[in-house]
Amino acid sequence: MQFLICVRNFGSPASGFGRQSLQGIQSGIKVMLVVDFFNNPASGWLSVAISLMIVIGYEIFLRAVGEKSPFRIAQRTHVWMRQTWVRKLMGLTGVEVVVIQTLRNSMMAASFMASTSILTLMGMLTLSGITTTPTHLSSFSMAEMENIKLVFKQILLALVFFASFFFNTMAVRYYTHAGYMISIGVGTNDLQQQAVAIAYLNRAGLQYSIGTKSFFYSFPVVASLFNTWFMVPATLFLVFLLYQFDRSAHYGAEPSVDIIQAR
Repeated sequence: MQFLICVRNFGSPASGFGRQSLQGIQSGIKVMLVVDFFNNPASGWLSVAISLMIVIGYEIFLRAVGEKSPFRIAQRTHVWMRQTWVRKLMGLTGVEVVVIQTLRNSMMAASFMASTSILTLMGMLTLSGITTTPTHLSSFSMAEMENIKLVFKQILLALVFFASFFFNTMAVRYYTHAGYMISIGVGTNDLQQQAVAIAYLNRAGLQYSIGTKSFFYSFPVVASLFNTWFMVPATLFLVFLLYQFDRSAHYGAEPSVDIIQAR
């Protein structure tokens, strides 16, 4: 009975020491719960889901802004630039060298990104030891869940690098066909040939843009290999950087008449 009275007085609001002790215990419990949550392998899947939602939301945001204000987004501005370039050159004569040099530079950039992606993919698969990971699980334990999560991140990283390789390779393909179309149509001012050349060139630019972004998206996945919860801040940081380049450089100035007509 006396022990219960002492405990009651120790934790009663009238006791300042008791209040401070209870607050300290509550704070310690909260810290322990937070630490346990972040250390729990199952909670890492939440980090992956949040990061994927951030990326998808960012791409949806770019698309929505591009639909509302096309020249606020760099990719929409690049479409207009390629259209103007094709129409100007195909209406002139003696510009074959300019066409070849310009498209060759674009093809070399896409080829470099494709080569870098496939070499990085091969190196990652070689060093990751993914083939040595046990595939048969006897019981669903925390350690095995961590192994599953590690394999998932390795597969995700491989898919990112493969996507970069694939889209950059397709960009080289479309740049090649666009070069054929522009070269045979130089000086003819044929609207049908111009439309086909513009479509191929814009498709090449789109493939190159997707491939380059796919390569950059490997950064959050690599960060998650150290700790799964590093993926969220790494994704936010990458999205912030990408937005600086996805914004059109000339946005804020009034578009010219040619830009309005091209829209």
